[in-house]
This record gives sequence, structure tokens and C-alpha cells, in this order.
Amino acid sequence: MRAELQGKLDPAATLAAERMEDTLTDAVFSAVRYLPRRHLLAPLLAAALPGAQFSAADLERATVTLWPRLPVSLLPGRQVEPDVLVEAGDHLVAFEAKYHSGFGRYEVERCGTLQQLTVQGCALAEQAAARGAGATVVALTTGAAEPADVGRAREELGELRASGGTSGEPQVRWLPWRAVADLLRGLRDLAVHERALRDDTVDLMERRGVATVFSGFDVTDYRQVADAQRVAAERLYPAISTFLQELTARLEDDGIEWGWPQKGLWTAGGLGWQRPQDWARDHVAAAYWPAAWPQRTLRKSERIALYVLFDFVRPGVEVGYVQEPPTWATAQRSWSPHHADLADQLTALDDPSWTLLVDAGDWTKPAVEVPAREVSAALLGGLSAYSHLRLARRSTVEDAGAPDVVRDAVRQVRRAVEACPAFAAMTVASGQLAATAGSPSTAAEQG
Repeated sequence: MRAELQGKLDPAATLAAERMEDTLTDAVFSAVRYLPRRHLLAPLLAAALPGAQFSAADLERATVTLWPRLPVSLLPGRQVEPDVLVEAGDHLVAFEAKYHSGFGRYEVERCGTLQQLTVQGCALAEQAAARGAGATVVALTTGAAEPADVGRAREELGELRASGGTSGEPQVRWLPWRAVADLLRGLRDLAVHERALRDDTVDLMERRGVATVFSGFDVTDYRQVADAQRVAAERLYPAISTFLQELTARLEDDGIEWGWPQKGLWTAGGLGWQRPQDWARDHVAAAYWPAAWPQRTLRKSERIALYVLFDFVRPGVEVGYVQEPPTWATAQRSWSPHHADLADQLTALDDPSWTLLVDAGDWTKPAVEVPAREVSAALLGGLSAYSHLRLARRSTVEDAGAPDVVRDAVRQVRRAVEACPAFAAMTVASGQLAATAGSPSTAAEQG
């Protein structure tokens, strides 16, 4: 924890948003403090104080103080504590940063209830008056619009000035966190350690959800997606449907049958070939199962099959074998004893183009993707919970542009799986494959 946070955060605090607000402020303004002043502090002050001028010397001599304590005549004997105070040239700029919490209120004996920003503006104006400087309080918040409290603080300061209740003319301005994130992203010509600080700060802001805000749809992008969906429904999906029907007919001659209860897409609930215009997917997958292989005992939701996948996220055609454990506990108990054998069998495959993939349910975004020849028992044992364990190879759409090409690839997958009997041993152990004398490896010999 940085020194600035000592005493600021109560370990027993229950207001998580306030704790996150303080750590976010500390991280961002520590970056402002330590990154080159001309790169970050200068544009930040320009955004907060439009029209103000700062020399190179002003920027180099500027101070950035976190959680300063300022006395204020409105609250005799008390102090206010803005989150950040920047002293640059003839300007004092206080930043009051909010994450999800709102602005506070003060009960002032002679004025009633005043906004937190109002009281901070008065305190800052008193400090600035003694130095002949200007005073500005900047509200830093999430969201795309200025909070109503900012406008109310301006009104209250105007009323106090009119009644002689404050010295000087403190200003209240607003900036979104997103503006600071944009300034950080735009930094160039940084040293290696400075880039690391910049990247870590932006990453924190993104994880906290303050680096971007919704600012409207890009109409061009929206129309392109709509056009793509129309092209997919009218031309691409029907072409894939025809392709799969021809491929299925050819595979039947090889003793490889349709591998799912209904002849349709291998998706939740199934989508038939008859209405490809209803498809709207990030992928299309078809399942197959050799007649000579043992019978599967799987439930409808489980996936164990040869497959052909048309991937629209990482454009290409993937042909492979997949098996899915019924539960993670089952995989740990029934599959893990076979990891060493499976690793040995995968590394012994003749073709180096085979890849082992693991995903958590999204076919197009594997969490693990390694060459089969690099698989080890330790790697398999270290996998976290997963939905699909796949052995596959990918090709471009151009290279897989004919049913006979994909037919040959399916047959190659079949032979690769038969050369890795540990796949069958795992699913037999988990009760997903019938425990018979045959197995994918012996079935090939018998056939």
C-alpha cells in the first residue's frame, strides 16, 4: 500500500465502493505524478482549465498531493479533504474523485446544507487568495453526463459570492474518468518503465469500468453487422447447409453416421437444415460417430463426437474430436488416471499438425490451445474445469472448400482418435461410453 493511503483506508470498512474509489484515485494520480509532466499533467490541466496557460517550468515545479487537508472558514476548527490538490503556476486545482458513491453534504451553521464541492471550493479559494492564484475544483466521475450536484455547487458558490460568504471566485468543473483514460492511452514516446505504469493504470481503470462509457452506436458498424447477418442468412448458411448434407452422404459410405439425435446443427436445442435463415451463431458445428465405435450412453447435453466446425470468430474450418465430462468432479475422478496414457499417445501421433484444445463452453474461444506433441500429463492434470476437450486441426475456408476435402479430414481425425485409446478409456470410466469388448482403437482393427 502506498504511503498516501496509510490511515485513509479503514481495513474494517464495509463501504467497498469507497475503498475502491480511494485505490483508483491513488493509482491514477500516482501516474499523473510520476509520468512526464508534459505528456500527462499538461493535457489533464488543459482539460480541467480550458484556456489556462502553463509553461514548461510551471509543469516541472508543479506538485500533486493526495488527500490534502485544508482549513475553511465556513467550518471553524475543521478541515476539508479533497482527493487531490495540484499546484501549478498560478492555479490551485482540487480533484474530487467519485467511483459509485455520491457527493457529500456539509451542515454549515450560517448557510444550511451545502454541497461537498461548494465547501471545497471555498477552502481552495481561501488558499489561493493568499497566493494570488486561481482556484478550481474538478469533479471526476463515471458516466457520460455532468452530475446535477456539480451544477448545484456552482449555484451555491454564486450565492455565497453575492453575500460575501467566500473570497475569490472559485470555479467548479467536471471531467469523466474516461477523459483521463483517453489521455493515458494517447501517451507516446514513453520509456519502458513509463509504458508499464501507463498500461497498468489503464488496465485498472478498465477493470473498474471507468475507462469507457457508452457514447452512442457507430451507425456504420451497426449497418455492417446487419448486412453481414443478412448475407449469412441468405447466402452463407444455405451454402453450409448444402455442404453438410453432401458431406454427410459421403461419410455414410465410410461407416461414419450422423452423430446427434436429429439431423441439424449441433447447438442447444438443435437447428434444422430446413430453416438456415434462422441461424445466428458465432459458429456452426455438425457431429458424427463411426458405426464401428462403441455405443455412447451420453445425455442430450453432453458432447462426444467427431465434428466439423465452421468458425466465424476465428474464420476457418475445424475438424476434430470432442469429449465433454458430465461434471468436473467426474473428470477428476474418472479421467485423470488416464492423463499419462493420453499424453503419451498424443505425442506419438505421426502428423505434427494436430492440436489439443480446451474450452469452457465457447467453442470459438479456447482457453488452452497447444500442439498435440507438446501435451504432457502435468498439463492435462493442471487444467481447470472445462466443457470441451478437443483434438483437432484447422484449415482456411479456401482449403476446406469441398465436401471431399473435409470428408478426408474427418477420416484422418477418426484414425488419430483410434491411435489414442485413452480417449475411450476416459469416457468408459465416466460411464459415457459403453464398456464393451470394442473401443475406438480395436473397432478399427475389427472393421
